[in-house]
Amino acid sequence: ERKASYPSVSQSRAVSMKNLGQGFRMQNWKFDIIGATVYFLLVVSFFPRCQLDHILAPRLYPDGFSAFFGEVATIFYEIWTDSVVSLITTLCIFATTCSFADSHYGLFRQVMIGAVHTMVHVFCAITFFLLLEVVVEFSIRDGLAGQGYDSFFQSFEAFERRKMPEN
Repeated sequence: ERKASYPSVSQSRAVSMKNLGQGFRMQNWKFDIIGATVYFLLVVSFFPRCQLDHILAPRLYPDGFSAFFGEVATIFYEIWTDSVVSLITTLCIFATTCSFADSHYGLFRQVMIGAVHTMVHVFCAITFFLLLEVVVEFSIRDGLAGQGYDSFFQSFEAFERRKMPEN
């Protein structure tokens, strides 16, 4: 039985709603730095990710998405097999999320909540990292450096006309 909890349910909802409007983030900007550092530590072992041709080459969106998420799965696997820094960071996130998960329903549920929460963070970090790598690779291939503010948009339009013609 719970004797007390902080914050109360109404306070927690109010903070959640404030967070959606970005007001809370302005007050708690230090947490953003911690989160960014953790995300960076999750993927630092995989910089730079070369040979992204299989993501950029497909002519159809579903093929590109499947190649992208296949690469996400490959990186996820490599966290467990190749990268000590990423693995230690993942285990620290797991321990932290398990310790903050509600223990009211038992240890098994607490561990499951922590595991799911950890996997979501790892998936998001890998996805952001891979999106950054794809944009950098796309920019390098099309020579966008120093061509003005609209160069990326114009380059994307040219890529779209070239790879995805309207029939």
